[in-house]
Parts: sequence; structure tokens; C-alpha cells
Amino acid sequence: MGTVLDKDSKTPEATNGAAAPQTIDQVRELLSGAEQRTFEDQLSKLRADMQAMQSDLEGQLKNARKELSDAVAKADTDHKARLAEVGSAIEEVGRAIGSIANR
Repeated sequence: MGTVLDKDSKTPEATNGAAAPQTIDQVRELLSGAEQRTFEDQLSKLRADMQAMQSDLEGQLKNARKELSDAVAKADTDHKARLAEVGSAIEEVGRAIGSIANR
């Protein structure tokens, strides 16, 4: 069973009029197989690169959250220390005023 070209569609057809799937697949492979493999390889590499970038970004985000949390904790500690210093200064001023009043 050979193949002939249908003069209207320019596609190979079996001599009995039915399309020959193997022949069509072979022609497709010959015409675009290398391009398809190249495309699939590039797509696979792109996906791998995107996954690596996503992992890197997640790591950076985790580090940024940790740094922010540490900065907030330090700011809170510093704030409490400053409040204690202000409280001590106010007490000292109060004692100084009290000593002036007692003279």
C-alpha cells in the first residue's frame, strides 16, 4: 500500500483513500521534530530556572522576615530602655525639685 499526494490538500494519503498515520507522523518528525525537541528543552530549562528563582526568592523573603522580626524586637527593647531612662530622669528631677523645696 503506497502513498500518493491528494492534489487538493497536498497531504500524503494511502492509496485506498485513508490517511496513513505512521507516514504523517514520520513527515511531522522530519519537518519539525528537531524544532519541537529544541522547544521542549528550552521550556524545560526555563521551568528549572523559574523554580530556582522561586526557591531563591523564598529564601530571601524568609531572611527579610527574620531581619524584620529581629529589628522589631530590638526596637522594642530599645524603646523600653529609653522609657526606663526617661522614667529615671523624671524621678531625679522630682528629687531635685523636692530637695530645693525642702531648703
